[in-house]
Amino acid sequence: MSPDSPDPDSLLKILLDIISYIGLCFSILSLAACLVVEAVVWKSVTKNRTSYMRHICIVNIAASLLVADVWFIVASTIRDHHYVLNETACVAATFFIHFFYLSVFFWMLTLGLMLFYRLVFILHDSSKSIQKVIAFSLGYGCPLIISVITVGATQPREVYTRKNACWLNWEDTKALLAFVIPALIIVVVNMTITVVVITKILRPSIGDKPNKQEKNSLFQITKSIGVLTPLLGLTWGFGLATVFQGSSAVFHIVFTLLNAFQGLFILLFGCLWDQKVQEALLKKFSLSRWSSQHSKSTSLGSSTPVFSMSSPISRRFNNLFGKTAAPQGPPSSDGNLVSSGSSPI
Repeated sequence: MSPDSPDPDSLLKILLDIISYIGLCFSILSLAACLVVEAVVWKSVTKNRTSYMRHICIVNIAASLLVADVWFIVASTIRDHHYVLNETACVAATFFIHFFYLSVFFWMLTLGLMLFYRLVFILHDSSKSIQKVIAFSLGYGCPLIISVITVGATQPREVYTRKNACWLNWEDTKALLAFVIPALIIVVVNMTITVVVITKILRPSIGDKPNKQEKNSLFQITKSIGVLTPLLGLTWGFGLATVFQGSSAVFHIVFTLLNAFQGLFILLFGCLWDQKVQEALLKKFSLSRWSSQHSKSTSLGSSTPVFSMSSPISRRFNNLFGKTAAPQGPPSSDGNLVSSGSSPI
């Protein structure tokens, strides 16, 4: 976002490069892990329409940022090594970075609007297919339009990219605003939606109170937006401070740190913070571990799985998230876990 870059031989440039590559490695691995976790628990956590659409958004946010980070590394490699046809490759890299970073924010907007719709328009219930069409149109259609218009308006004059980096031009055309303005608008809109939704959930009007399952899903969405929106938005907020020439090195370092580790934030707060995801993972590991122990031993039929809800490891994991669980025994004949003294779940 800065119009100028540090001296290639300066300590600041070396430090920013180290932070960028380490952070991007963590981010890419975290985003890949997020997609794997979502695939593993998908059937368990998408049983109602609200939860289904929430996880559609989380998956696309993670996938978009993953691709954007990969293109970021490609763009850096193109400029650092001066490959043949690097100008054409740089234009392509800039376009895809612009498009996929915008997609992250527009999918965040989709998540916010979907949450707002589910709480405000209680009596109007559209089908899942219509919601998916709207979500994908907003999540990928709007970024595509903005990206295409930006490259179409600036590339014929060869002022689409910067002279020293594969990113949107600032000095000649202010093309960078095609990213900054939509991103910051979405941050403001989502933060407003979050405030409205929290107020409505805590103080529902007559006839507006959702059922318990829907309410839990809405709370998970609110937590995701409430955490991810400021994190994703503040990264570019610090970037605005670097636009001014001669800005403090502190802003460059903070900006790089926050951007490089975005994928880790999404894994922690967008995926693993979801109580349903935690329960689905624990249940899956519990069943797998119990099955393994049962096949190895016939004399210890009452063995407790390592990852069962009653095991010390599981209890410690639950305590970290502020939850407690009733002891559970091995699966019943129909394959479901049975709580002590209760009917099958």
